[in-house]
Amino acid sequence: MSEERKRFEANLDYINNLNAIFKYLTNNKANALDVSDILRAELTMTESALDLYIHEIVKTRIIEMYVGSRKKSKGYSKIKICLESPLNNDKEKIEQKLIWLDSEIAKQQSRKSFIRSDTIPQALSQVCDIDIWAEVAKEIKDDQKEMKRKINLIADRRNKIVHEADAKLPFKDERWDIDENEVNEAIDFIKKIVGALDTILDKN
Repeated sequence: MSEERKRFEANLDYINNLNAIFKYLTNNKANALDVSDILRAELTMTESALDLYIHEIVKTRIIEMYVGSRKKSKGYSKIKICLESPLNNDKEKIEQKLIWLDSEIAKQQSRKSFIRSDTIPQALSQVCDIDIWAEVAKEIKDDQKEMKRKINLIADRRNKIVHEADAKLPFKDERWDIDENEVNEAIDFIKKIVGALDTILDKN
């Protein structure tokens, strides 16, 4: 298990804590409170954990390819680095180069989100040369088209919550329903996807 997956699992522990709060409030009949926002938080945090996993695994592998501990992928040559970077200065110490590279990769990808079926392979194509979804579908024994559809549905729901307050537009005073089973299924599915990605990337 990669360090990036360990971090993903740690984030899931936080999400499980949120679910425990939801269950407690629900079981204690806190009828005066609308606790559905806890479920929305669980779903959005799961997508954030997925996004962070992709960002971090890509960054780690780029650095490994730079230092020579990992074979360079075809996409590595397409990664754009500032010409004024310390990577082009032979006098710069390797430690300083790696600190700069880590920061530069994070900065370049900071505005990108990797939670959809098209953006995840775009990110990973920088650091591996395989058909990632074909391999993941085999790993989790799922139909590739259906798997992508599920990934995008979860991302769409996350976007409704984050960008539209989960409102039934244009009637902003009414929100889409959400239930615990829906959220738990999404969390379990994303966990399965990350587990498969990590297993496959470890072999490549």
